Amino acid sequence: MISTKVITGLEEVPQTWIYEYYCNLGEQLMGQDITIKSLSNPNDKRPSFSIYYKNGMYRWRDFSIGEGGDHINLVIYLFGLDHFGAIKRIVSDYQTFLRANKDGYTLNNIVPQARYQVGSVEARSWNNLDAVYWTQYGINSDVLCKYNVKPLERFVFTTEDDSRPELVRTGNFIYGFFNRDGQIMKIYQPRNKDLKFIKVHDYIQGLEQLEYTQPNLIITKSLKDIMCLSAFGYNAEYIAVESESVMLRKEMVDIFKKRYKSLCTLFDSDTAGMLAKSNYQKAYGIDGIHCSLEKDPSDSVEKYGMNKTRLDLTPLLKEVLKK
Repeated sequence: MISTKVITGLEEVPQTWIYEYYCNLGEQLMGQDITIKSLSNPNDKRPSFSIYYKNGMYRWRDFSIGEGGDHINLVIYLFGLDHFGAIKRIVSDYQTFLRANKDGYTLNNIVPQARYQVGSVEARSWNNLDAVYWTQYGINSDVLCKYNVKPLERFVFTTEDDSRPELVRTGNFIYGFFNRDGQIMKIYQPRNKDLKFIKVHDYIQGLEQLEYTQPNLIITKSLKDIMCLSAFGYNAEYIAVESESVMLRKEMVDIFKKRYKSLCTLFDSDTAGMLAKSNYQKAYGIDGIHCSLEKDPSDSVEKYGMNKTRLDLTPLLKEVLKK
């Protein structure tokens, strides 16, 4: 238990207290990972703010806006302070906390928790429920085959050290995104609000399908949007980053600029999408658009149909691609 009443520097403040205090956590950090709703994005409908233990310290990432860092960055992010101001605030607030809590702060031993990972998957045959789901976005079986999307009968969560029991997941509307070699890259569960996407390996969606036969490249944020857009007949090819908080490497962008006449981004029309569009403009000079009907093309097709969505996007794409 820590009960010191006079704090002279940041090194006396437990990192776990910083997260527990400023993120208003309902539990103490002891090596486990925690996900909560964004602390700065009120439109965050499902928890996207992750606090995780890695390489001997806790870190954080707000996936809804693409920010992250260590405990000092957290306070900079929350209060708009510089580095020195954040340290001063932490020390002052911890001093106040100790004075108000006579029992002080109990510093627990950190025992890193073994993380679950996808251990195995089992594919199944397509059925009528799958057809109903994908056709509402204008996506047919040929497109699903081209992009190596398969329905899954089940998948299993395991830990590397087998310290926790296996978790088997089954049900309808579970899909695997595979690479051309048949390796599972991502699991998509559209009806599971808490765990819609499970990343198994890093990969750029759509990269294996590029033929470099069109003049334009559109960078979006999901394979579903790629497959939806591919039916529009644009003179373009498509890739999707892992999330809007992930930037393509400069080396890759340079290659794309040599292979294509024009590039643009098409991210969601929400806070994360707006920020991603701005980041690509600043870093690479790539302009972007947003779908104005719904937050993304696939949602727009679902609600308004392919023709109306195409009428919405076409003039915007012509402007940024200068076609």
